[in-house]
Amino acid sequence: MTETTKRLFSAEIRHLRNADPAATNETRLKFAHPGSDAHDEILAEIQKLREEISKGSVAVSNAANLLSDAESSVDGELSAERQAAQAEIESYRAELNEAATLKAEIIALSQAIETTKQEIAALRYNGKDADRISDVTHELDAVVGDTEKATETILENCES
Repeated sequence: MTETTKRLFSAEIRHLRNADPAATNETRLKFAHPGSDAHDEILAEIQKLREEISKGSVAVSNAANLLSDAESSVDGELSAERQAAQAEIESYRAELNEAATLKAEIIALSQAIETTKQEIAALRYNGKDADRISDVTHELDAVVGDTEKATETILENCES
C-alpha cells in the first residue's frame, strides 16, 4: 500500500519554520500520515464543534419557542381576566339598575301609603259609627305599618 503525503500549505510551512525544530519534525510526521492520531483528533474536535453548534442552535430555538409560548399564555390569561372583569362589571351595572328601579317603586309605594293615610284621616267623623271607623282606621294603620317594615326589609336586603 502506498502512503500518501499531505502537501502543506505555505502558511503551515512558515509556521513550521518559525516553530521549535523538534516540534516541527513531529508536526510534519503527523501531517504526513493522514491516518495518524493528530488527524483523527482534529476530525473529532471538528465533530464536537459541529455538535455544540447544533446544540446551541437547538437551545436557542427552544428558548425562542418557550418565550413565544409564555407570551401567548400571558396574553391569553390577561385577555381572559379582562373578559371576566368586564362581565363582572356588567353584572354589577345590571344589579345597580335593578336596585334603582326597585328603590323608585318603593318610593312610589311609600307615597301611595301616605296619600291613603291622609285620605283615611279626612274620612274620620265623630258620628254614631265613629268607634267602628276608628277600629278600621287602626287596623289599616297597622297594615300600612307592616307594609312599611316589609318595604324597609326589602331595601336593606337589596343594598347588602
